[in-house]
Amino acid sequence: MRLRRGLTGLTLIYVAGLLAACAGKEGSAGEPPKEEPPKPVTIKIAWSVPKEQYNKILEHPYVKQNLAHVTFEFMGAGFTEVEQSIVAGSAPDIIQTNASQLRKYGEMGLTYDMNALLKQQNVNMNRFVAEELNAIREYGPKGELYGVPNAIPEDPKAVVTPFALVYNKDIFDKFATPYPKDNMTWDQVIDLARKMTRTDGGIAYKGLDIHNAPRYLPFAYGIFFTNQEGKVDIANPGWAEVLRVYKRAYDEQDGYLSPGSGYLTESFLKTKNVAMYAGNAEILVVDADKYEGQVNWDLVTFPKFANRELVWPSNPGAYSITQTSKHKEEALRVITAFLSDEVQQETWKMWKNPVFLSSKNYKAIQAMKPLKYIASPYDTIGNTELSKKLNDMVKKGTDINTTLRGWKEETEKLVEQEKRK
Repeated sequence: MRLRRGLTGLTLIYVAGLLAACAGKEGSAGEPPKEEPPKPVTIKIAWSVPKEQYNKILEHPYVKQNLAHVTFEFMGAGFTEVEQSIVAGSAPDIIQTNASQLRKYGEMGLTYDMNALLKQQNVNMNRFVAEELNAIREYGPKGELYGVPNAIPEDPKAVVTPFALVYNKDIFDKFATPYPKDNMTWDQVIDLARKMTRTDGGIAYKGLDIHNAPRYLPFAYGIFFTNQEGKVDIANPGWAEVLRVYKRAYDEQDGYLSPGSGYLTESFLKTKNVAMYAGNAEILVVDADKYEGQVNWDLVTFPKFANRELVWPSNPGAYSITQTSKHKEEALRVITAFLSDEVQQETWKMWKNPVFLSSKNYKAIQAMKPLKYIASPYDTIGNTELSKKLNDMVKKGTDINTTLRGWKEETEKLVEQEKRK
């Protein structure tokens, strides 16, 4: 943590000068008046993560020491729950959410421009990842800043991502196949998946699980479901490429892609009949010691599209002070305490699991570049309809162009219905 020597020196000079000027005056000697302790306050926080994580922060010694005067009230950050709290007159002071949700909270009248308050309290904005801060700032049409990232990396220029291609070394060894390598394209990974897809000893092995492919394949290409008006741009050649890769992953594995969208599916960690998993591998990274001996794994960079950079949308978690809060200044003090080095060190330690650092390909999770992602109000519609059309494409044999046209028509029709509500 930086020592603010310049400020300390100026303060000493000022105090010394003041004492000299007052020397000899009756009643001026003695200690300066003590700073009054902060008044007790209740801060309500709407939290989008499990309460256990929230409690872990509140129990941190730094938070307990510096926020002893604060009583915290927890509530969920779901839209319905927050709307009910507004009606009941007990809206939260702080919302912990994803940047892409800020627009919806704005529709509820809750977003508040934090720019002036951050400046007033001298918050060091350089501690944040610039791409994450800029992604949040994009939700303010006139430069408003409706939140700040809810995590501080140890090094803002060396950000890690939980997305990677994880592989089961035992399955590759069993079939005498070379392990995956960093910087593989989707086609190269699918070629490898085809080799690993077979039945042996009564066990049906599959080559590849893709975590929520209808959502994350477009993101990995750097394209998004709709624009801010809800229009779908199927003229972008990226969409045809995304659908081609999706279909090929399905076809080359005898009609298998993934049974669900959860993190590290059952088939990789427990059944152990899937050779590779492309997706969010956070639980393996931060709990590498826990899985030691359960599955023999390592990881390489998340697959990329040919002739494309390895990118990932920046949709950071955010702390947002609400417009309705009567304790905005204290709410920001709470946020800065949560974001202190002392508290954030616990997160940094998670990404430094000794088993992971000593035996796994750590550099793989540092390879992806953040890509600015500004969520459209209609992304959920676009994603849902794309999932349906992709299912029709692989199971009913619909061609790629027909799939794209159908997706565009259905999405834009539903968007217009949504606008009329």
